[in-house]
Amino acid sequence: CLLAPLRRHIGDRELVIAPTGELHGLPWAALPSLAGRPFTVVPSTGAWLHAREPRRTDGHVVLVAGPDLDHAGRELAALRRLHPHAIVLDGADARAERVRDAMDGAELVHIAAHGEFREGNPLFSRLRLADGPLMVHDLDELTAPPRRIVLSACDIGRAGEGDAVLGMAGALLSLGTATVVAAVAPVRDAATPDFMTAFHTALAAGLSPARALAGAPRAPGVTGFLCLGAG
Repeated sequence: CLLAPLRRHIGDRELVIAPTGELHGLPWAALPSLAGRPFTVVPSTGAWLHAREPRRTDGHVVLVAGPDLDHAGRELAALRRLHPHAIVLDGADARAERVRDAMDGAELVHIAAHGEFREGNPLFSRLRLADGPLMVHDLDELTAPPRRIVLSACDIGRAGEGDAVLGMAGALLSLGTATVVAAVAPVRDAATPDFMTAFHTALAAGLSPARALAGAPRAPGVTGFLCLGAG
């Protein structure tokens, strides 16, 4: 219903989707017409153009594992092989303030943690870390937000109804992050490490985030992950 009338116009091109209202929370990758197609979801056309502006970073990579997440250790072990010089924060080292400070100026950040979207108060959405939550308002302390960030957590890509800027992903984009990969639905621990390994392998090989995400095999438990911002 959404895309079939446009098929002859869009062909096989990469898509930029600027939804409205409740469609901000749609797991777009679940649509059969988008299976295997690179696309990115943005709050607005202006936000997409802003996300595509050149950004300088110091090139470092940050890998984070939050507590009580069964798959986090396996997920980070695979990513460390792709990024052997990354800053790795896990166990007691994955404290909220230390993670936020490590994010500053990063080229790429990957956080595997429990996420919580606060319905009705999305600015209090959070990632659970070793000493407590990393919240949306904590991100205001960043001097230079990471260029790309992957939030491997349930629901943390969701936004306030009708306002995609309200939420952790929207806040990062408004601060200047170019691309956020995050889920707008619950994810299954067992399926996430293989999916994230495939995504990061393609990203390290030079594919754009949208193309890397489109090419990663998707089990039902990881359908909610979207590329937000600049694809």
